[in-house]
This record gives sequence, C-alpha cells and structure tokens, in this order.
Amino acid sequence: MEMVSYHGTIEEQVLLKHSEKIEQIRDVMVKVEQGSLESLLVVDSIQRLGLGYLFEEEIKALLHHHYLASKSAIFNHRDDLHKASLGFRLLRQQGFSVSPDEFFRGFKGEDGELKLGETKGVMAMYEASHLSMEGEDILHEAARFSAHYLINAISKGEEDEEEGIMVKNCLFYPQHKTLPSFRAEKFLQSMNGENRWENLLREAAHLEFAILHSHHKREILQVVEWWQGVGLRDEMKSMRDQPGKWHMWSTATLWGPTWSQHRTLLTKPISLVYAVDDIFDLHATIHQLILFTQAVNRWEISAAEELPSYMKTCLMAIYDTTYEISRMVSQEYGWNPIDFLKKEWGKLMDAFLKEAKWLKSGEMGKADEYLKNGMISSGEEKQEGYDGSYVECYMKEEEVDSIEAAREHVMGMVSDTWQDLNIQALSSTSPFSAPFRHACLNAARMVPTMYNYHNTHGLHRLQHHRKSM
Repeated sequence: MEMVSYHGTIEEQVLLKHSEKIEQIRDVMVKVEQGSLESLLVVDSIQRLGLGYLFEEEIKALLHHHYLASKSAIFNHRDDLHKASLGFRLLRQQGFSVSPDEFFRGFKGEDGELKLGETKGVMAMYEASHLSMEGEDILHEAARFSAHYLINAISKGEEDEEEGIMVKNCLFYPQHKTLPSFRAEKFLQSMNGENRWENLLREAAHLEFAILHSHHKREILQVVEWWQGVGLRDEMKSMRDQPGKWHMWSTATLWGPTWSQHRTLLTKPISLVYAVDDIFDLHATIHQLILFTQAVNRWEISAAEELPSYMKTCLMAIYDTTYEISRMVSQEYGWNPIDFLKKEWGKLMDAFLKEAKWLKSGEMGKADEYLKNGMISSGEEKQEGYDGSYVECYMKEEEVDSIEAAREHVMGMVSDTWQDLNIQALSSTSPFSAPFRHACLNAARMVPTMYNYHNTHGLHRLQHHRKSM
C-alpha cells in the first residue's frame, strides 16, 4: 500500500506546485506591458519550453494586442529588428494575417537591400524567414542575407563563446522547423534568470517535465506490453524491434499530458508500418507480397490462408489496431473512420508492393513516379542496401554526377514543401482545427530528426533526443 502523508503523495505535490506556478505565470502575462518586446519574449519563451498549450488564451490575448498595435500609424517597425522579426514570427505562427513587407521593408536601404544590425536581431530575422510562403520575396531575401551574416560571424569567431553557441543553434535548429521538446532543455539552460518570469518559467518547466516523464514512462510500458503480445518479434527475428523509437513519433506529434491515451494508440499503427516495411524489404517473395496486399485491400483474413504465419500475425495486428482506433474515434467524435482507414492501409500496401516490384526488376522508374509513390510509402530510407532512393533516381534520370548537386535539388524541394505546409498550417481560414494543424507541423519537424540528409542514414542523435523528451 502506498504511503501517503497529510501533505499528499509526491505526485500530488508536484501537480499542486505545477498548478501554482502556472497561475503565477498567468498573472505575469496579464501584467506585462502589452505590445512590448518583453511581452513577446514571454510568449516566445513559453513556446520554446513546450508550455504553450497551458497558456493558449493568454498568448492569444497578448498577440492580438500586438497585432492591433502593428496596424496603427504610430507603430514603427524600423525601431528594432529583433522586435519586428520576433513579432512577425509569433503572429504568423499563431494564425494572424500579417504581411512581411509591413514588418521588414523599413530595414531596406536606398539600394533596396536589407540592412542588418546586431546579431540578436539578425538571428530573429533568420528565425522569421522560415515561416515564408510562396511569393514572399522579402522573406526569401531575409533568409539569404541573415544566413550569410550568421555563417560569416561563426567563421570569423567574432562572438564570445555563449553567443557563438546561440548562433549555431539558430542556424542548425530554426525554431519553426524544430520540435520544442528536443530543444527545451538547452533553452532552459540558456535562461539567465534576469527577470522574475524567467525564474517562474524555469520552475514550471521542471515540474512539467516531471509530469510528462511519468506519462511517457507509463505509455512506453503499455506499448512494449502490446508489442510483445502481438508476437511479431518472436516470429521475425530480423525485424526492427524499436518501440521506444516508434513512440517518439507519437510523443513528438502529440505533445502534452492531455494526449497520453492518443499517443499510446497512435504508436501501434506506426510500429506496424515499420513491420510491414521490413516484410516487404527483407522477407517475403513477390507472390507472397501480392497475396498480402490483396488480403489488406479486401480486408479479409481468409485471403491470407496461403501466407506464412508471421504475415498472418501482422495482418491480424493491423485489423485489431484499426478497429481499436475506429472505436475510440467513434466514441469521442461520433464518426466511425473504419472505411477511410481500410482504404489508407490498402494504399500503403499498394505503394510498398510497387516499390518491391521495382527493386525485384532492378528498374526504379522515373524520379517523379518514385517520389509520388514514396509520398504514400513514406520512405526515402535506405535499409541495408535493399531500398532505392529518390536521389538515385534523380541522378540517373537527369545525368547528375554530383551527389551534392542532387541533395541541393532535394533540399530545394523540401524548402518549397515547407512553404506549402506553412500556407495550410498557419492560415486562420484553414478548415482544420488548431491541434490538428499543430500535429501536422510537429510530424514534419520530426522528419529530419529521424531521417537526416547526410552521407548515411544515421540516427546518431536519436538517443539524445529521447532522453531530452
């Protein structure tokens, strides 16, 4: 029996202290000078620590006031590049309709080029440039100028050690494209406690991390227990057995204690996608894969009678998990997504099968066709030399000899796709809910962590990120 003092359990004490700190921070947000740089720094710090979901109304109120002030005749964006850049970024990511020209044209000289000031302001401009959308030339220009400035600053070593680290982090981990949960610990260490609200945030963040740790630990145990019960790890010895890695996708995408049950459930289909990928890449014959794909498209277990035991086990896990998700969605929202989910599983199998046939024949198809199929199969991942890649297809088709040139082409496509995602995820007129749009952004932010774009498909930082979460 758990020992409970009159003060309550340790968990209850943490929750009580956490609640007290949250109320104190809310009080700060009410009293901070509206429209000031400090008000923006408070919002930015809260979001960098992954605490934004706790202060949604307060953040909206502060940014709404800043938005109204930015539209007034007395508001001068030329005064402070740091404030202008930070204000633009926070407003845009909150869904306010803001024009980058209004915020940054005052920093252009007579020659039409941007005039950059101190390093802190340039870093803020670089951060803001990542929220660009198609046709926003001034933000594209800001990205080039600020990146060039910061890279030069690092190469010349003009900053002190602390500022140099800040510049490198800004370049390598732009906030809009990086998961707050992965950088929160580093940001916490950089807070010097000059203001009372910084100390409050530090204390609240430590308590928040303790609460989330408790949730994540319980979720991992549930996932591991489920995965062991599925039995695939026993039937397929060479299959990837990484429940911690799979859970990271859910943790990164759905952040916060309120999504605990959803994270646990979402990890199940993620793990099964990895399992199916292994089946298609490393184990089955083409004939077996055709039967496997047909069984999923028909949604009939009986269609898998000729298949090996491990494939039947995988199919049963897909069916059971899909019905479990459908029941949960139906109970919460009154809509049963089973038909939609069946169709999506079928599309995924079709995409995997197409890749398997390409690899079997040695003909990978056109680069655009490979990429279109890869958008469904969700791989450019090279696994033990068996998978192809878009880069290989592109180099062969376009007769490109330089891997660097091919990667530059791919990163250009990534940049363009981010602009499209920004339009969909940051628009106040989007038909999708804010939590859903935020989850989509988080999923995109997770990709370069799981699949880096260097010489090897290494996950050298993954373990560190897991610990930081």
